[in-house]
Amino acid sequence: MNLPPEEQPSTAPVVALQEPSPAPPALRPLPRAALTHWRQRAWIRTAVFTLIALIAFLVTLFLPGSGELPAPWLRGLIAAIIPPLSAVHAGALPTLRYARARWRVDATTIDYHHGVWWRTENTIPRSRVQHIEVSQGPLQRALGLASLIIFTAGEQLNSVTIG
Repeated sequence: MNLPPEEQPSTAPVVALQEPSPAPPALRPLPRAALTHWRQRAWIRTAVFTLIALIAFLVTLFLPGSGELPAPWLRGLIAAIIPPLSAVHAGALPTLRYARARWRVDATTIDYHHGVWWRTENTIPRSRVQHIEVSQGPLQRALGLASLIIFTAGEQLNSVTIG
């Protein structure tokens, strides 16, 4: 049977349409308790550092021969600046750090983005994960948190700590 060319069956290959792969899930923030933990650690460090600075300041005041040490106005300036700067550091840095920390786990990768001044984006193929460790300090345990350490195959970046 002779059909006109426009009615002849097509000989073009049939291509199956594939669904586009789903977009990876969005990056998620760390639990809010992580911010509390980072603040606690920062305030503990600030208290210790300020105490050391205060002791050093007092020792230089009452040390015999303190005339050779930095001028009294310089000691006073250092004593007046260190505690407030430490307090600003302890109050602001954990909040900035928390705002930048994000993570995601999908079928093929583990992503961890973090950093305030130096921003880092770690993408770990799940096939390269060798083992993981979970650790908790006393402050983390009280808040129901833990640090996750992911060890990977390779020599350059063989572990990533989250938390």
